[in-house]
Amino acid sequence: MKIVSVQKQTKAGQRTRFKAVVAIGDQDGHVGLGIKVAKEVQIAIKGALIVAKLNLVPVRRGYWGNKIGRVHTVAQKTTGKGGSVRVKLTPAPRGTGIVAAPLTKKICQFAGIEDVYSSSTGHTRTAENFVKACFDALQQTYTYLTPDLWTKTENLQSPLTKHAEWLHQQSIKVHAVRPERGERRGGRGGRGGRGRGGDGGDRRPRGGRGRAPAEGGATPAAK
Repeated sequence: MKIVSVQKQTKAGQRTRFKAVVAIGDQDGHVGLGIKVAKEVQIAIKGALIVAKLNLVPVRRGYWGNKIGRVHTVAQKTTGKGGSVRVKLTPAPRGTGIVAAPLTKKICQFAGIEDVYSSSTGHTRTAENFVKACFDALQQTYTYLTPDLWTKTENLQSPLTKHAEWLHQQSIKVHAVRPERGERRGGRGGRGGRGRGGDGGDRRPRGGRGRAPAEGGATPAAK
């Protein structure tokens, strides 16, 4: 697609290398893009070709209007971006052809798209970003799933709904076994000791002014 020379300033001077941008496709719904930098052009192209093969992505194609014959255009409007460049692809009627710039036209041909409208904004003279934006637009075709691509989902029953009857029976059993408040022995006092609900045992009253007189004895004189 494009070969650009890039330079880097070092202590020894400028170091020049070559950047290769390569696009591949099978013209049947698959396209790949690879970028590689090397000291020689041939090495850069070979490396970019390997990267492009590793970056193959599927492209979803569809129809404009009636579904007659083979798929020929993009399934829906898509937009891709690369740097300052924005590329928009729009479905077109059969027989329209690829209405696009030469770089976009090549990539669409590699992807197997026969009819499409395109529009671009930004600095499209930068071929690398232009190609990246077009590749991203084609990659976005599978991000939107229409109902025909939805997987069949099974609605699993909630465990609470499934075992509702058993849970209800268990709650009834728990309420039946639990004793009432009035049936507790000793009330708050526990074992019938000094608590409010206990009998108090056989403890004698404490000494003091209210002490009862002893049997057969006189009442002690007041001090």
